Amino acid sequence: MLTVTDLEAYDRFCDRVLYGDDNLRKFRTLLSRKRHKFDLSVPMESLLAT
Repeated sequence: MLTVTDLEAYDRFCDRVLYGDDNLRKFRTLLSRKRHKFDLSVPMESLLAT
């Protein structure tokens, strides 16, 4: 059984095993491999103005 310890390890696994296999055309994952949100703050001014 293969165990990955964090998302970086999962990303390296995908690059090495899944993308590296010429017999595998595509695969689907339920984890996001890209970072979409960079800031955890919520702009409260726009909520208070309504």
